[in-house]
Amino acid sequence: MKTHQSRRPALFSHFLFLILVLGTVFLPNSVKVSSSIPFLILIVLIEAAVLISRKSRSAQDIAVILYLLLIFWEAGTAKFSTAKIYLLPPPQDVFQIFISDSRLILQGIVSSIQLLLIGFAFSIVLGVGLGIIVGWNVHMREILLPIAKVLTPIPPLIYTPYAIVLLPSFRSASVFIIFCAVFWGLFLSMVHTVAGMNQKLLDSAKTLNIGPTTMFFQILLPYCLPTIKTRLSFSLSAAFMVLISAEMIGGQVGVGWYVKYSTDFGDYTKVIAGIFLVAFLVTVINWGIKRLTRILIPWQEK
Repeated sequence: MKTHQSRRPALFSHFLFLILVLGTVFLPNSVKVSSSIPFLILIVLIEAAVLISRKSRSAQDIAVILYLLLIFWEAGTAKFSTAKIYLLPPPQDVFQIFISDSRLILQGIVSSIQLLLIGFAFSIVLGVGLGIIVGWNVHMREILLPIAKVLTPIPPLIYTPYAIVLLPSFRSASVFIIFCAVFWGLFLSMVHTVAGMNQKLLDSAKTLNIGPTTMFFQILLPYCLPTIKTRLSFSLSAAFMVLISAEMIGGQVGVGWYVKYSTDFGDYTKVIAGIFLVAFLVTVINWGIKRLTRILIPWQEK
């Protein structure tokens, strides 16, 4: 009973700000703006997300914050402004970009996601596999761990100019940069995780004459799954940010290129749309990682 009562203020404020943002959209405009339909579609999507997460009070609170920001943005640029603000166009113009540039945006998303998945897959397989092997082997750990500690803090974007020049294509350079962004941190985590295992567990496995393959897949890898889960979301988000930065430096397609290309021409309506696109993709990626970890490690989810 108390739970339902505690949700009532959040529910009330949610619907109050929903009404306010809708009312703001339909107020007369003081400047010429694009169609309000994409803006209304955004509101519908926010409400759909709240509905999907209806058991979460935080979802309603986030919606309230988003609506508050949209109200101020809409009022300050389209309703009570005497002229369009060059650096901050009205939200109708920004969200209309997702329709007018839909083909170019979709092409950029597909390109970026492809590169992200390829680079991330290589880094996960090699980072986890080699990290477990090195962490298990004391001699290899003593040799490679100091090297990994030196290389891990180096920002992967430092390699970008060399990768673009030396590798045969920008796609291969992007995959390499993503690999560097994820591999070393994951490798180091796996080494420390395996090295910190209870020695009694390893001794028990040795007394059972367990082979290396069985040891790897049935003991070491399951033991490392919680660490992999912890690193996964952060690593993928970091890899995506590195990819966006690389595309802004030398790309000819992709989400990062779209933002940089729009900036070069001073089209800040498209720049802001690109920023929203990046934020949306990061949110979707983190949501996907969360769902994936629930499948892979269900016993750690409440």
